[in-house]
Amino acid sequence: MSKHDLGLAVLSTIVIVVLISGFNLTGSPLEKQKQARDQKKMTTFTSIKYSLEDYYRQNKALPTSLDQLKQSSLSKDLKESLNSSQYVYQVLSATMYNLCATFETDTKKDQKNSINYGTSINLYDDVYPETTHPEGYYCIKYSIPSYLSPSPSPTIKPIGYPSSSNIIKTTNKAQISGTTANWLHETAESNTLLVVTAAYRAHNSPDASIESLSYNGAKLTKARRDHYTDRTSEIWYLVNPPIINSQITVQFTKDPESQAFSAVSIRNVNTLSPVYTTYGSGSNAQNSTKSATDSALLITAPGDLVLGVVADYPDGGTNYLTTKGRALSQWSVYSPDQNIKNNGITQVASSSSETISWTSRKDYSRAYSFIVVKLLPKTSTSY
Repeated sequence: MSKHDLGLAVLSTIVIVVLISGFNLTGSPLEKQKQARDQKKMTTFTSIKYSLEDYYRQNKALPTSLDQLKQSSLSKDLKESLNSSQYVYQVLSATMYNLCATFETDTKKDQKNSINYGTSINLYDDVYPETTHPEGYYCIKYSIPSYLSPSPSPTIKPIGYPSSSNIIKTTNKAQISGTTANWLHETAESNTLLVVTAAYRAHNSPDASIESLSYNGAKLTKARRDHYTDRTSEIWYLVNPPIINSQITVQFTKDPESQAFSAVSIRNVNTLSPVYTTYGSGSNAQNSTKSATDSALLITAPGDLVLGVVADYPDGGTNYLTTKGRALSQWSVYSPDQNIKNNGITQVASSSSETISWTSRKDYSRAYSFIVVKLLPKTSTSY
């Protein structure tokens, strides 16, 4: 080999090493393109957020869909983004909402905490939006700034009236399969009720059901089980659970495949008759092109808490649930394989009967179960 050829070979090697080093440090061009598209989505999220705040400032309410924003004076780029199907808007409460999209990169992977398949939502706290996201379909929660929301007048209401201080603790568990599920939950005071909601897809074993449910060895009582096609919802409860951080154990009769659970501790409960009404139903519809509105009518007393679970098919996160009226969406837990979703709903009773309503974006088979929790009747002045 001549000196000239040797020099060219050395130079080529140096160029290749530099290019590889550059890719390792800054990412490949394809990866850069993915990052740029994801950054544009996050920027669009911010633009939508500001537009929603302007809408709320003028109308004192959030829009029911992003189509209502198109009537406002928006930039051309934002209007084009809203006309596409890559952004999903979910109303969670009067002042809180999700913005969702499918991302091509993972900006959370370097964070200390890993990603869960479900999230527990406290609708009463100020929420600061995330600035990171995992790869795949993901929702970021936003809230209307407090300075745009009118301050309420003081009212007389029961101490047990559902508020941020009423639900002490919410924990979640999700798994693809298994006859047993375990997770840690903590209770820290008396006069509480531990409620566990379950959603599972009994497809290959349609007769599968929860055989027993316990907390630190104490057995829970089954309030309801409702089953439609391969969707099943159940609610179990325990009065005055042991005051301890301990394990919840779910035992199935057979493996029902996809499973999602939530455990909720509620304080200021009338422990003599904590659960006095139950209701459940469902639908076996399979029409993903239409939405579906369901409702449940329960016998109640003013100030008591209606709590329920809707078990449905998440369809990759596109089949989300929107509550209506005074109902609040409290949590949404997905199984890792995205085949079942546990939607938690609460509503404060205002009369002797209460209708709770919600809409699923897609009309898939679903089952739902509800209970009424009787709270202590003491009163105080609150803002």
